[in-house]
Amino acid sequence: MKAETYISVDIEADGPIPGPYSMISLGMTVAGTMRGREFTPISPDTETFYAELRPISDDFVPAALAVSGLDREALIRDGGDPAETMKAAASWIKRCAGTPLRCSRHIHFPSTGCGFTGIS
Repeated sequence: MKAETYISVDIEADGPIPGPYSMISLGMTVAGTMRGREFTPISPDTETFYAELRPISDDFVPAALAVSGLDREALIRDGGDPAETMKAAASWIKRCAGTPLRCSRHIHFPSTGCGFTGIS
């Protein structure tokens, strides 16, 4: 039986919904593997991915941005290209887990998940 890899994902955004607002950071770590009914945890420092992204629109909610602690002007200047960042995230997932079997979604972002990486 092939082991399944579980990845924990955290997204910070500068507004309540993706699209009109921007995903401004993306962090992922391998949480562990599941083989059959046995879960083997992995140190969250072992395999990680983190990127800060350039905003995709001029719109943002100051209170939402404040939660992240990130500087919007710095993100505009230095943030990664969103399309390239998502390609890098997809490559990281493939390297760590192969073809994803499951993709979870944050309850507040029902339209996010694997769709942004081009993986279905």
